[in-house]
Amino acid sequence: MVETALIHAHGRGGEAVFGKSLLERNLELCARAGIRRFFIACEGATRESIQRAMGSFHRRAEVTLLDSSDAQSIQNCGIDTAASCVMLDGNLIFTAAQLSNLIRRHLDDSSKVVRLASTGGDTAASLAVGCLAALLKPRPSLPSSMQSAGLLPFALDGRPDDPREAERRIGVTARHETAWKDGILAHHLDRRISWRIAMRLSRTPVTPNQVTIANTLVGLLGAALIAMAGYWPPLFGSILLLASVTIDGVDGELARMKLMESDFGGKLDAATDALVNLAMFVGVAFAASRLGGALYLKLFGFFALGCALSAATAYWVHRTRADDSRALLEKLTSRDFVYLIIPFALLGRMDLMMWTATIGSFIFSLVLWSLTFRRPKRAAKVEPGLTAGCDR
Repeated sequence: MVETALIHAHGRGGEAVFGKSLLERNLELCARAGIRRFFIACEGATRESIQRAMGSFHRRAEVTLLDSSDAQSIQNCGIDTAASCVMLDGNLIFTAAQLSNLIRRHLDDSSKVVRLASTGGDTAASLAVGCLAALLKPRPSLPSSMQSAGLLPFALDGRPDDPREAERRIGVTARHETAWKDGILAHHLDRRISWRIAMRLSRTPVTPNQVTIANTLVGLLGAALIAMAGYWPPLFGSILLLASVTIDGVDGELARMKLMESDFGGKLDAATDALVNLAMFVGVAFAASRLGGALYLKLFGFFALGCALSAATAYWVHRTRADDSRALLEKLTSRDFVYLIIPFALLGRMDLMMWTATIGSFIFSLVLWSLTFRRPKRAAKVEPGLTAGCDR
């Protein structure tokens, strides 16, 4: 386990990034990664400025301020130099996934120091994990260092536009962090819009859960319009549902930007997504019945049976198969299917949409089963991650 962090504060820890000071943001990310003790070396900054930048971590017993990070000062604080430690050197912006990846790489071979260098700004800044005694030595040249292929980490180096540039890089990274489970259309269309909306909202008091509720109302209104008679109401309803799908990623991206992920947010998003999906198909069934009679309300029962079979298959995959199968499950169960409703709405044929949905629900269950049946079984129980919002 890695439970200690040594942070070199170089004077820009008070810079605000998405409304939270850089130092407080980094302390929060470390805490989420399992860090229990924090030692902050006041290098290039006064104790008063460091304490202000600590935000909610100010006066916490697990945080200790050091005037120097030399070996003697560290030993005087009772830190075990043989223990594994996270060391943050510089005014660095990084993600929770990057820190977790470094810790995992180090734990795979605890004899090595793993270091991630800054991709911009102050290129001397870095994030490293390793034995504390090794971290305190002069920085090794290559084999233990690596460069990120993305936009982060990024280090503030005093330029006026640094905080905005850091926020932009976090926003772009938030978009790509969930690419592994996005459907094709979600990745190539929805995410190009949603992360920009999240960036706008990140500079307002709006919370991710408020976005989830607002998006749910948009989806339910769309479903209600689809259930109405005529041509234009179902068409406008389909457009609203499409907008709902696009906005669906905003809450998760906003949560990661503002570090507001929560288990409640994840459950709220999952529940509201299911509610909107159900409302959409109920609306389609009513619209179809207006065109073809009560047969389509009965057909909805077969559709529900197909959905139940798909849900049972998805649950089996989640419980028994390896992570690659679960990633495939996430992609297959994305809300890309909502795009199908647009052509049927344009044709004014919600009855055909109902037939497509019913038959598709059974086909989906068979396809999901066949695609995952030969994949490896899950080797061990995986602890659930912290979630919030659609993809948080």
